[in-house]
Amino acid sequence: MERELRGTTGRWLLASAIGASGLGLGALHTPVLAVVALVAAAACALLWYDAEPLTPRPASTALVALGIGLVAWTALQTVPLPRALVAMIAPATADVWARALAPLREDGPTWISLSLDPNAGRLQVLRGVTYLAVFLGALQVARRQEGVAFLERAVVASTTATAAAALLHPALGARKVFGIYAPKESYSYMVDHIGPLLNMNHLAGYANIGVLVAWGSVLSRKGSIPRPLALVIVALLGATSVWSMSRGGTATMLLGMVVVVVLALGARRARQPGSLPQVGFGVAAIAGAAVVLLSLFDDTRSKFLHGNLSKLELARDAASLWRSFGLFGVGRGAFESVFPSVRTDTEYFVYTHPENIVMQWTTEWGLPIGLVGLGVVVWALRPRTLLARSRPPIGAWAALLAVGLQNLVDFSSEIPGVMFALATCAAIVTGGTGGTSSRSRARWARRERVVALAPAVAVVLAGILVVPATGHELYNEQRSFLTIGAETSRPLAAFHEALRGAMLRHPAEPYFPYVGGVRAVVTREESILPWAARALERSPVFGRMHLLLARSLFVRHAAQARLEYRLACEQDRGACAVAESERLVQSRDDAMELVPAGQRGVDVIDELAARLGKRLPATVVALDRELLDRDPTKLGPARRTSEGDLHDLLDEAPWCVDERTRCIEDGLAAAARVTAMAPETCEGYALASELRVAAGDVERGFVDLDHAIDRVVDRSVCAQRLVQLAVRTKNTSRIDAALDRLSRIGCEGPAECAANLLVAASVETERGNARRALALVKRAWERAPEREELLVDVAQRASAQNLHGEALDAYVKLATRSPDDPRWKAAVAREREAISRGIFQPRP
Repeated sequence: MERELRGTTGRWLLASAIGASGLGLGALHTPVLAVVALVAAAACALLWYDAEPLTPRPASTALVALGIGLVAWTALQTVPLPRALVAMIAPATADVWARALAPLREDGPTWISLSLDPNAGRLQVLRGVTYLAVFLGALQVARRQEGVAFLERAVVASTTATAAAALLHPALGARKVFGIYAPKESYSYMVDHIGPLLNMNHLAGYANIGVLVAWGSVLSRKGSIPRPLALVIVALLGATSVWSMSRGGTATMLLGMVVVVVLALGARRARQPGSLPQVGFGVAAIAGAAVVLLSLFDDTRSKFLHGNLSKLELARDAASLWRSFGLFGVGRGAFESVFPSVRTDTEYFVYTHPENIVMQWTTEWGLPIGLVGLGVVVWALRPRTLLARSRPPIGAWAALLAVGLQNLVDFSSEIPGVMFALATCAAIVTGGTGGTSSRSRARWARRERVVALAPAVAVVLAGILVVPATGHELYNEQRSFLTIGAETSRPLAAFHEALRGAMLRHPAEPYFPYVGGVRAVVTREESILPWAARALERSPVFGRMHLLLARSLFVRHAAQARLEYRLACEQDRGACAVAESERLVQSRDDAMELVPAGQRGVDVIDELAARLGKRLPATVVALDRELLDRDPTKLGPARRTSEGDLHDLLDEAPWCVDERTRCIEDGLAAAARVTAMAPETCEGYALASELRVAAGDVERGFVDLDHAIDRVVDRSVCAQRLVQLAVRTKNTSRIDAALDRLSRIGCEGPAECAANLLVAASVETERGNARRALALVKRAWERAPEREELLVDVAQRASAQNLHGEALDAYVKLATRSPDDPRWKAAVAREREAISRGIFQPRP
């Protein structure tokens, strides 16, 4: 009875650990992981302590040995060793440690670890022993068929609950997970897909596990879940996987379902052991190829059509780490901080994982350990292992296959919640008892009390190692330095001390030297060069560091500053600071020093030409020639030529006074080029009409622009340009006609309607029609009531015209919107007083 009670309690603790890990944000946060780890360890202890003797199958023994080996190797990677020893066996690792404090002109520590992020490695040890505890506990439960059914129900219940939460959160308009946790980084998740698993690839992988286990139950003669309920679950979880918009997730779900169908049909045909493994391997091969191909598609296939190979490029760059760290790896969990040293793509991206399980294992554990580990997993979970059970758990095996394939192009195996479910599926597949040949290799399983207590002890020890590192994870430290780096009042010595600690905890990370560079530029207390050297050493592609260097060199070394601005723009579009760098331009050659190669260079030339127009017109002409040589389809040169000729005509520039006809012809020719390149927009037609009016052909100019309004997509822009042209002629009838045309063209949305009305209001204001201008602004506000500045304009115009009733109404609305703003309360009182004075003022 006591043994049965322990077993029942252990089962439910294990099921609760699986469920809590999924709903608890995937147990990604250390406090959640610690709690779930203790529950899993307790479940394992209860299930194994004084349990019936178990002779595990070779596959499960192999997975247990692999788990112990990988946890031990991960722990060994974090152990401090003499730097001289590490330099002998892993020189690249030793060099990173030795230069970790180079910006402070200090030598690195003399005792270092093989891991380049030992804190992350210790956290991975805690994860690893927890996965092992879940697998061992599930292995004990899966020894019998009813235990397999219990585990399958637990996995399906957990994935269903997580999927339901993921669907309900956006349906209810939630912006916090369970109303408690608010995600901190909006770029890392989709605000319309908020839920316990914020990343859509993680959600798809987790949902797929439940889909395939339930699908296996549908096709099984004696499924663990009633068939109607299983079908509903498949529909719910399948919809969740598709809704996640994960290409790899959707593809592997469909392929996994095909695998289940094929194996289930084969199992019903008197089980042919020789053919079914071939079917399984054949489907797996087809699935692998399909996943790689389908990963190139997004929901509309546009990524494939545009040749999007970012995932493959990421894996290619990650493989470059083998050259320096192939033998011992960079350390489990250290990929994020080490990868920038080999990253080749531009922009400011952070890759926390290579999104490829082969690259993950081989770069972090090293090629020998990673490849051996993957080989053991493939051998232990081969189809023959599945078919050895009296009732093959096809759904669980398909789930392992599907998630494994998905992790060739996405990553979810680094999420503890997903791994808990996968460890359970692995136990289901490899569980049961082996024959007599297995007994000699499974002596470990006959030491039930050791197996019961060892995971619990390991979890406690790993937790003790992790506790001091809590808060010092790379992500948390980076966020803390957003504040510390901006605190210029902090003494330099205190700042250095804080940064020293972070760089010793994450010696390969380029972000902390970058923070040092930011402080150096802002406070001018020290040189930026040592910080920049270390940051660019650890991340050669680092546009924002080059931007800092450019700003530090701006005053004294203009040529070098221009080079840094160009490098910044080449490596990060967000660092293309053309607005500030154009002040360093005094000639065409100076400008070209700022121009990167490729399409980005075309955009920079175009922006430089637009900004330098008034200051360096000759340089603009040269830049426009260069721009047309690089991209003849650019509108900028033709538009600037036409605009320049127009301004010369209006300003009566000397060269246009002497050669007026040539100015007009050149301007019209340029305007015609703009129209030819963009016939659906107003720009070319408007420039041509403005040139004709400036040249004296007023009637044709107005007629052409009026006709163009009906041929372009930006009709409001054309109508507004017509009004501006009429105002320039100072002809009242033309102004009235243009305003009437603007009011009649209609608009596509509130913003466009408001813009048209405001243009008309500004014209009426200039003409002295204050009442009409007020009416137009009021109509604009009615079209766009969210624009508070329009309501303020209504109130001020009404008050200036002594329309205090209208002004009071507007100010009351403002005070209602912003009750804490004292301006509107004072304005309300002022308007009420003005109304009172008007009421009691004696009439003449």
